[in-house]
Amino acid sequence: EGEKTLLEIAQKVEKDQNFEGIKGLTYRDNGRIVRNDDRPQIKDLDILPFPDRSLLGNIEYKNEVEGLELSVGKFTSAASSRGCAFQCSFCSSSMFWGKWRPRSPENIVEELSLLEGQGYKNLQWVDDNFTISKKRLLKLSNLIRKEKLDFNWMAEGRVTQSSKELLSAMKQAGCKILSFGVESGSQRLLDWYNKKITINQIYDAVKNSKKVGIDLILANFIVGAPIETREEIIETLNFSLKLDIDFPQFHILGIIP
Repeated sequence: EGEKTLLEIAQKVEKDQNFEGIKGLTYRDNGRIVRNDDRPQIKDLDILPFPDRSLLGNIEYKNEVEGLELSVGKFTSAASSRGCAFQCSFCSSSMFWGKWRPRSPENIVEELSLLEGQGYKNLQWVDDNFTISKKRLLKLSNLIRKEKLDFNWMAEGRVTQSSKELLSAMKQAGCKILSFGVESGSQRLLDWYNKKITINQIYDAVKNSKKVGIDLILANFIVGAPIETREEIIETLNFSLKLDIDFPQFHILGIIP
């Protein structure tokens, strides 16, 4: 995590000092690789200041996927948590971020109120899994509605945490776009990826999203696993068509030793 490390780097640069002793930093010193001690992770994310988006000036960002513009109006991103509670074999999130650490709904709403005052209308939650805690998300959705915060937002969710109750609350709080990590139409591959989901649960998540009126449903797929057969790739392609999603995204598995 960079909040404290980057500040210390800036302070060292200001004083024309080397980077010795800065935790959480690996750097090159005269051709020698220096790795300092790890920095303990921030346990309470609520203590962090909100990003100063005024530094962006007049720059306005858009939310696009493969040329498809997903936002109209002033757009930004935010994180309501770090880490993930799951251990999918293809994902590095748990290695980098450790266990799931959420911000409180009250802290999140405080940032949203600030964003609304700055004219933002569109938001992407960049959490690895926005729907991990049903209790937290229901409370957050209720607070957003209570404070009458008017945002169009998108997030990434997990198919096993996509009940109609939860999705309906999210929809009423401004969720327009939802992206699921589906990965494969083969149960054998889902098990190999340690997804801990089933084909039927995927169907149910998409069906529930449609029922509550989520505007756009995205799904991510992976092809190229070492054990995957040609037939399973075709099975996944056919599955993506049967799912009735709006935007399938296919990725080739890259294995990093």
